[in-house]
Amino acid sequence: MSIIADSYPFERYPHCWYFFAEVRSMRRGSCHKVRFCNETYDLDIDRNGNPTLRAELATVMVDGRMFAYWGDPKKAIAAPSTAVTFPQEGWSQTFHRGYNVKTHIQEIVENAADLAHFQCLHHYVDIPTVDAFTIDKTRFTVNMRAPRQMFGLTTHSVLDTTYDGLAVVETDIVARDLSVKIMLTGTPRYDDVLELNLWFSLKKCGPLRDLFYRAVVPRMMTREFTNDVPIWENKIYKSRAVLCESERNIALVRKWSRQFYEDPKRRSISSGVIS
Repeated sequence: MSIIADSYPFERYPHCWYFFAEVRSMRRGSCHKVRFCNETYDLDIDRNGNPTLRAELATVMVDGRMFAYWGDPKKAIAAPSTAVTFPQEGWSQTFHRGYNVKTHIQEIVENAADLAHFQCLHHYVDIPTVDAFTIDKTRFTVNMRAPRQMFGLTTHSVLDTTYDGLAVVETDIVARDLSVKIMLTGTPRYDDVLELNLWFSLKKCGPLRDLFYRAVVPRMMTREFTNDVPIWENKIYKSRAVLCESERNIALVRKWSRQFYEDPKRRSISSGVIS
């Protein structure tokens, strides 16, 4: 039984850009088998590190990573422009975490607009306040702020999140002197498995604090991220969901998401009802 096919009224693989492979870490002079959207593709890496994908998929390279567009290459929308280049000057080394989650990419997208979950799962003292919610064609940005518990203290936190399509996300978090730059990607590898890759870097703010943050923040990021996984894997999608006041932007996200689903008859991503 396919959880994705049986639980969602729309296509399993939306037409958008996905992270495909970390080319720069692959062995040169070899052919690599890469799983993508329940199919296996051959990716050749020559001795100079240049990739060639043996498939009719639109691809683009960003900072040594290959992104592939699922759908007709002639209809490929603008390549992801928010893909973060790591490392950046004045920032720490790049940290990486990878997870396999049984869910649909739509759930990850709607997570950004589910404000209440930040208080319930991520140590925020209150439901975040949205300063701006901006939609620009294939992208949307949420700017929010809220007090949160961090290292035993309550501090003011600012989050700016941009979705470039459904599967490439950039988030900037600032809390006191801690600044974190994050890139999250979601890639459907197998039928019901979404591979989530999390890259992040910390802004340098002094030798002692840098040492402390490099030791503590990666563990904190792992804990915060894995708190979401059981929710994603057990959510039940409701096309006509009853939304609370703090969830009203989910209706906007669902309307925005329709452009990535090809079959109009299966675009059952209803906006929901505000209670």
